[in-house]
Amino acid sequence: MTEAIAAKPAVPLNASPLQLISVAGLSAAADWLFYDRPVGISAALFLIAVLAVSAAANRKANTNELLPALVVFGASVIPLIYSFTPLSFLFAIAGTALSVQMIANPRASWAALIEHASKLFPDMIWRAIADFPKIFHELSQAKDGALIKSAVGWIVPAILGIVFISLFASANPVIDDWFAAIHWKSFLQQLSAPRILFWLLVVAIVWPLVFLRNRADPVATAPKAKAAAFSESSDLFGKPAILRSLALFNLLFVVQTGLDATYLWGGLQLPHGMSYATYAHRGAYPLIVTALLAAAFVLVATRPGSDAERSPLIRNLVYLWIAQNILLVVSSVMRLSLYIDVYSLTYWRVAAFIWMLLVAIGLVLIVARLVLRRSSNWLVASNVISLTAVLYVCCFINFPLLIANYNVTHSRELSGKGLPLDLHYLVSLGPQAIPALDRYAQIRKDVPQLAVRAAEDLVVEHRLRMEDWRAWTYQDWQLARYLRARKTATTTGG
Repeated sequence: MTEAIAAKPAVPLNASPLQLISVAGLSAAADWLFYDRPVGISAALFLIAVLAVSAAANRKANTNELLPALVVFGASVIPLIYSFTPLSFLFAIAGTALSVQMIANPRASWAALIEHASKLFPDMIWRAIADFPKIFHELSQAKDGALIKSAVGWIVPAILGIVFISLFASANPVIDDWFAAIHWKSFLQQLSAPRILFWLLVVAIVWPLVFLRNRADPVATAPKAKAAAFSESSDLFGKPAILRSLALFNLLFVVQTGLDATYLWGGLQLPHGMSYATYAHRGAYPLIVTALLAAAFVLVATRPGSDAERSPLIRNLVYLWIAQNILLVVSSVMRLSLYIDVYSLTYWRVAAFIWMLLVAIGLVLIVARLVLRRSSNWLVASNVISLTAVLYVCCFINFPLLIANYNVTHSRELSGKGLPLDLHYLVSLGPQAIPALDRYAQIRKDVPQLAVRAAEDLVVEHRLRMEDWRAWTYQDWQLARYLRARKTATTTGG
């Protein structure tokens, strides 16, 4: 894949009646799989159907070129099969969009494929409405346009026929009895406004994937030269200004790093009235923002080819400052860890840990860019890859169970320190928290009735959800196995 896609607004839709039927079929499939149903394996099955329909309508890849697209699609859908979460769903949708582009444009570059795949998402807002009149015009002008014109010719007879049948039914009791035997009420109750809106939403989502607009022949495009963001002669970001800034910033960061080393790592007594939790909480998030601002300054100050980037002194000061920023991130992690030790773990605090990891990786990549003398595009691509890799791994972590187990283990009831277990928050994590609640009940002799009732309510919730095969995921299947073993052990013990 070494070429870019030249997207031309004038590219025809090349619509066919089969594509319209396919969109309608996908809407019907979505209604059967999702409407008023729990979501699980059904989401993966629907995306497989979307990919198949899109490939049939837009395929230009041969058998060998098709394999990479299927690998990308499979890798993106696996997290969705493991557990249906917003993150796994995002990966699956993005992977489907990229796979569709790979099948339709097999010789395009990765950058072009990603660019056009990303454009599919805003297209979901308006493309169906904008394309429908054009598609009707194309179909009517095609060789088989007579079929379309013939179908249009039935619109008026059908409408008037329905009107006449209604009038006859009101005038003739026999015809009225025929219609009374049909359960219209049940049908109309199911055909509600929310359901119709759901169908329209599905059409809007799948439409750009079926009617691709960038199916022009791939051509090589020369990258446009970008003007320098700052002039080399600028006093604002000139070599002297950058040198002074780095010297000042390094001194300021030494003070902050020294305080953290004294209080967090050295164990020195904090000022009167300040706890370690307070000290940790106040600094965890602002210090990450500080590290991000520092990274942005480094990128601007050491832009490739500038005098500052070539200066050995400035480069050494940058290395020192980035090292201090990495220590700042480590300090933020320690602060957050101290705070969690006192106030327990939550989704947002787990997200903060992940965010800090990504910031640290980004800082290391900045150093790598300077040492290897890579371009800014290389840095952006490396950060995107690291972000994707970290979030992909997160799709396979059972965060509800992780949080629940941590909070049970570090609760005052079990560890003798910290805060009492927040049962309400534990229950809010959902059925995946059941094993942690069971462990809490086994260790404590005086188990609160709230914990017992909450665990049983979660068991019932999970059982009802799993009665529908659409809700199946690997994570839920594991929990179902645990609950069966738990029930067997209880029965045997009783």
